[in-house]
Amino acid sequence: MDELISYEGNWPAGGIISTADDMLRFGNAMISSYKGTNGFLTQQTVRELWSPETVGKVKPIIMGTDEYAKGWMISKPPEPYPYKTVIWHSGGLDGTTTLFNLFPDENMVGIAFLNRGMGAQGNGFNEDFNLNAKYDTIDDAIKDARILVNTFMAQNSVPGAVMGFSINGTNVWTEGFGYTDI
Repeated sequence: MDELISYEGNWPAGGIISTADDMLRFGNAMISSYKGTNGFLTQQTVRELWSPETVGKVKPIIMGTDEYAKGWMISKPPEPYPYKTVIWHSGGLDGTTTLFNLFPDENMVGIAFLNRGMGAQGNGFNEDFNLNAKYDTIDDAIKDARILVNTFMAQNSVPGAVMGFSINGTNVWTEGFGYTDI
């Protein structure tokens, strides 16, 4: 897409470009701050960032049932998802999509970078995940996740992706798929 689009003045966050490992580290720092343990922000600051907004008596609702909180979305997944709360943010430009998920109650962070535009978001990735699967090891879960990512990429014409996941502050999986430059 670089030959077709000028990104001048459009880079996210004023020109900050990140890696999967750095995004996972940032997510873990946010969760640490939220819990008041060794964070880089105060617990009060993160709780304020993650508090749903109201405008007068109206609560902005974005993306269906999610609530908006100062740049973050707050989701309460329905059953059978085991997570109490998902704090997330997504973004992208022409040719890229990102998704950043924090599960503060479970001390987990997940990220996805796709080198396909915004249309790739939410096209069946969660619906294909087997919520009833029981894994003996993290390697077994990653094996299934690899199959899911490759299937998603094929069905949605995504030429390349990076996935990452951390548990309790430790990166347990970061992996690239497909092409970085088509």
